[in-house]
Amino acid sequence: MSPRCLRPRTAVFRLLAAAFALLWVLLPASMRAQSAKSTLADLSAAVTLDEPDSATRAILERVKEAIQNAQADEAVENLRQVMEQAGEKVLRASDDRAISVRDYCQLQLVASAAHAPEILKLYRSRVDAVAKKAYDDGLQRRDKRVLRQVAEHYFASHWGDDALFALGEIALEEGAFTAARHDWEMLDPQWQSPDGRPLWLSLRERSLQRAGPDSAPEPAPATAAHLATVELRYPDTDLALADIRARLVLVSILEGNFERARLELAYFQKLHPEAMGRLAGKEVNYAAGLTAQLALAEQSPPPARSADWTTFAGDFTRNHVLPNPLPLGPVCWPAIHLGEPQQADIHAAQFFMLPQRRPGEDVQELLSYHPIVAENLLLYCNEDQVFAFSLATGKPAWPGAKGKPLGEIYNDRDDATPRPSRQMLGVPRFTLTAQAGRLIARLGSAVTIGTLDAPPRSGNKLVILDLKQQGKKLREIVAAEKWAFEGTPVADHAQLYVAMRYSDVRPQCFVAAYDLDSGKLLWRRLVCAAETLSQGQLEEATYNLLTLVHDTLYLNTNSGVVAALNKRDGHVNWLTFYPRAKRGDLSKNSAHYYRDLNPCVFAQSSLYVAPADFEGVLALDAATGTILWESQQNVGEAMHLLGVAGGHVIASGEKLWWLRAASGLVVQNFPEGNTPPNGFGRGLLAGETIYWPTHSAIERFSARSGERQKPIRLDAETPAIRPGNLIAADSRLIVAGGTELNCIGPARAPAAPPELTLRTSNGTAP
Repeated sequence: MSPRCLRPRTAVFRLLAAAFALLWVLLPASMRAQSAKSTLADLSAAVTLDEPDSATRAILERVKEAIQNAQADEAVENLRQVMEQAGEKVLRASDDRAISVRDYCQLQLVASAAHAPEILKLYRSRVDAVAKKAYDDGLQRRDKRVLRQVAEHYFASHWGDDALFALGEIALEEGAFTAARHDWEMLDPQWQSPDGRPLWLSLRERSLQRAGPDSAPEPAPATAAHLATVELRYPDTDLALADIRARLVLVSILEGNFERARLELAYFQKLHPEAMGRLAGKEVNYAAGLTAQLALAEQSPPPARSADWTTFAGDFTRNHVLPNPLPLGPVCWPAIHLGEPQQADIHAAQFFMLPQRRPGEDVQELLSYHPIVAENLLLYCNEDQVFAFSLATGKPAWPGAKGKPLGEIYNDRDDATPRPSRQMLGVPRFTLTAQAGRLIARLGSAVTIGTLDAPPRSGNKLVILDLKQQGKKLREIVAAEKWAFEGTPVADHAQLYVAMRYSDVRPQCFVAAYDLDSGKLLWRRLVCAAETLSQGQLEEATYNLLTLVHDTLYLNTNSGVVAALNKRDGHVNWLTFYPRAKRGDLSKNSAHYYRDLNPCVFAQSSLYVAPADFEGVLALDAATGTILWESQQNVGEAMHLLGVAGGHVIASGEKLWWLRAASGLVVQNFPEGNTPPNGFGRGLLAGETIYWPTHSAIERFSARSGERQKPIRLDAETPAIRPGNLIAADSRLIVAGGTELNCIGPARAPAAPPELTLRTSNGTAP
C-alpha cells in the first residue's frame, strides 16, 4: 500500500483541522481542559492493513466457491495466481489475527484436503517438481534461505514437510529454539490445544485441575481438520511423529522452560513409550533419553549472557536478565552531568485529559536517558549529541577537542538555529544501540507524527559511529519528508532494522531494513495505519522499538496491533489485534497512555506486551501470534515490563507487579494501596533479584517469592545519588537521573558486611 493512499479527501477537511489546532494553541490551559470534555472521542478501533485490492479479493471469493464445488483446476490456478501477484499482502484470518496472503492461500489448500482432496492432489502435481529441486538444493548446501522458500511458497507440496523438518534441525543447531519449535509444530496438528494455544498450557490446566502440576496429563483430542481453520499445519506428513515430538520436548528443555518440558515429556511418554531414535548422537529410547536430558539441564547453570548492556533493556530480546545479583559497594566515580532537564508539555496532557503526573517520573525533570555499555564504554545521547566515557573511571573515553563538552564524540547541533517550542504530545527519549563495534543513534527532533495540516516540523536521522576509531562517523541516514525514525534500531552484523512512522490522516507504522555499510534501504514494510491519541490535533513524539530474536522482528505498534516480520525481507509472519482502550470514562486513570518505551519482551517462545492503548498486559505465542492471556487485574499504571524471572513477568511504574508468566495472574504488588515508597525510574533484573529505584532507595525483591530484601539507600546528604533509570554491566550499576549519571561499583575485597549507605565517590563507610 502506498503511504499516499490514506491522505485527506478534501481541502476543507484540512482547513478545519488546521483552524481547530490553531485555536487550541491560543486558548488558555483551563479552557483547553474544559473543551476537551466535549471534543475528545475514543480512539478509533479501525486499523488499516496492507491488504490486497478488490480484484484480488474477488479472485479469493471465487476460490472459496471452487473449493466448495470441488472445481480443482479453477481453485488451484487462481490460488497460484494470487500467491504470485499479491503474496506479501495481508488478510485477516480471524477476529484477532492477520496473516500474509500467501499463507492464507496455503491454508485454503490444506483445508481443502478434508472434503475435496483432489484439489490438493492437483496442486501437488503442478508444483512438486519445482519444490523437490529447490529442496534438494537447499538440503545439500544447508541453505536455510532456499529451504525457507520451499516451506513458504510450496508449503502444501509433498516437500513442504521435509523442508520444515530440515529448517528445524538448522534452527536447533543455531540455538533458535522458537523457530525450531514453530517449524516442527507445523508438521503435527495434534501438538496443539484445540483452541489454538500451545499444547503445554492446556496440559498444565488439566494437571492443576486434577492433582497438581506434576501429575501426568491425558492426551488432548485434536484433529487436523479443526486445527487447519486456526493455524497453518501440514495435513499428511509421512515423517515419524515420534521423531518430531521428541524434538519438540528437547527444544523446551534446551530453552530452559522446564515446566513446559515436564508436561510435554509426560504426554510424550503416553503416546510413544517404546519409540527409539537418535538423541545427543546416540540411539536411545526417546522417553528415557529425554528424561535424562531434563534432569541434567535442571542441574546445570543457565547459559552465560553478555556482560554488556548494548541497547534499551539490555539486549534485543528486551529481556536481559543478568546471571547473578549485583555485589554492590560504594559510588565509584563523580556524577556525569547531562545538561538541562527534559520537560513534558503539561498543556497537552490537560487538553487530552491525561493525568498531569507521569507515573514513575517528574514532568519537570523527565527520566529520558537510557545509557548503554559496550566496549568498556558508557555511552549516552540527547537529541543532537553522543557522549562516551570510560565505565571504569567515569572520565571521557578519548581526548576531546578544545571547547567541546566533556565526553562528546558527535555533535549535530546548530546553535545558530533556534529550537522549536515543545508543543507536542509525548516526550523525548534517548536510547542507543551498539553492535559489532558500531554505535547507532537516532538523533534530531523527537516529533514523529505531524498534525493533519502539516508534516513533522523537522526530520530526524540515524547516525552510525565507529567505536574502534574513537567515534568516527561512518554514515548517516536521514528521514525523508513526512517520514520519521521512531526509535533506535536493532542490528545484526550486516543490517539495521528500525520502526518508522509516516504522517498522514491515520499515521502509518512501518518496519524498514538498511544496509549497515552503505546505508541503502533494503526493504520497508507497512504494518498498519491507525488513529493516534492526538487525533491529528497536535504533533506527537512516539518511540516504538523493535525486538529482534534470531530471524524475527517483533513490533508493538501501540496502535492496536502487535506484529512479527521476517528480517530477511520484511515478510509478515503474523499480525495480532487487541482491543484498544476506550476514553469514554474520563474519570478513569489513563496512565497507560504514557507508556512509550514499551517494546515486546521475549522469553521462552512467548512475547509479553504492554501497549499504550491497552489497559493491561498481553502474552502472545511468539511463533503464531496467538493470544495466550490478557492480565485480568488492573495494571494500567505499569509503565515498564522489566523482564521475566522466577516464573513471573515483572511490571513496574510507581508500583511493582508480579504476573505469573504462564497465566497472567497478578500474584503480588508493592506497595499495597497508595503508601510509599513509589517507583521512580526503570529497574532491572539480576538473577532472581529485582532492582527497583524509588525516590530514596533502590529497593530489592525476590522475583520468585516477592520477598522484600534490604534496600540500597540513596543518602540524602550532599552529594547524593539522584534516582533514575537503572542499567548494569561489569558488576556496576548505572543510575541515569534527569540531569546526571551515577555509578555504584562492585563491593570491595575483602568482603565485609555490605555498605548500603552511599556517600561520595571518595567517602568511606560510617
